[in-house]
Amino acid sequence: MCNTIVYMLERTQVMLDKDTKKEMQEIAESRGLSLSLFLRKLISESMRKERKKHKKDGVAVLDKMAKSAVDGPGNQEYDKYAYDL
Repeated sequence: MCNTIVYMLERTQVMLDKDTKKEMQEIAESRGLSLSLFLRKLISESMRKERKKHKKDGVAVLDKMAKSAVDGPGNQEYDKYAYDL
């Protein structure tokens, strides 16, 4: 039994200038990778960094909102109004 994971890939076309493509091919070959695999790894790493950045941005937004929140009734006061306690 083989433990190979099969990923469904979709063909996507990207236009690169000649020098960029040549440089990417050279880097991929120096790492023993095909250009396609090198680009997939490069994109995956970039996406991981972007998701991490956006997560930090989201936390910063929530922190800012929390600091600028208006005063309201305390927990006990809220319970009185919300739950008629």
